[in-house]
Amino acid sequence: MKIDSLEELILIAKALSEEHRIKVLYVLQNGELCACDIIGYLGLAPSTVSRHLAVLKQSGLVSSRKSGRWVFFRIQDTLTPIAHTMLQAALTAYRNSPRTKDDQINAREISCGDWCNEE
Repeated sequence: MKIDSLEELILIAKALSEEHRIKVLYVLQNGELCACDIIGYLGLAPSTVSRHLAVLKQSGLVSSRKSGRWVFFRIQDTLTPIAHTMLQAALTAYRNSPRTKDDQINAREISCGDWCNEE
């Protein structure tokens, strides 16, 4: 299903309207992560994180792949110009916000844990 640019703008704006989703995008800048690591980083219930990831996938900003019983997420390889511009604006705002400095430090320490290594 092809969507027009206004629909895309609305979907992306919805995805970027929640700070936890921007945090997810921030940690995914460095590559793919397992859902369990995203849950641990955000400190939210798995069902809540799942809803956030579903919104990000619906917007086209994030893709996923399943490996065994694990699901890995990453920023979409090819973004439309609208998606790229909006994502960069959100990540820049996040990086420049004084209140996110601790989150940014913690994000550097995330890597896929031993419990979700691909088998």
